[in-house]
Amino acid sequence: PLWHRFNRPLSPGQSSLPRDFKYVVGSGVPYGTYRLGVQAEISPGDFRELETFRVDVVPPANCPSMVGEWAARVQWPPMWNWSNFDIEFLASGDFMINGSDQGTWQQDGCDVEWTYDSGTVYSGTMHLNGAYMSGLAFRPFEDAGNWTASR
Repeated sequence: PLWHRFNRPLSPGQSSLPRDFKYVVGSGVPYGTYRLGVQAEISPGDFRELETFRVDVVPPANCPSMVGEWAARVQWPPMWNWSNFDIEFLASGDFMINGSDQGTWQQDGCDVEWTYDSGTVYSGTMHLNGAYMSGLAFRPFEDAGNWTASR
């Protein structure tokens, strides 16, 4: 069994934990389904179970590297017209448009982000086993736009 004691008292009038709390499982824990029990210490050494939750420990999302050429498009307010461009993500962590170095990119699982030297940031998620990605684009001091890209 996995045990962790939070030692955090409930707030006055609070009778249970909020439903959106997050518990990060450490590395090395086997994948599978566990039961997480929440206990209260009624008196020193006297613990009573308050609630139980089903917890599924699953591997992180597995997406392929975004290295390679992509057909991308972006739309910005207020007109929301699509602008198409080809982008190449290099294994070095840089990206190029029309053969010109434009900035850097990073990927964490299926989460992707690339940042132009000008400060514009494209942030989003890879879908369809790495064939497609989409998200929001942010220009400094302006409204966000939308973008998509496919291999």
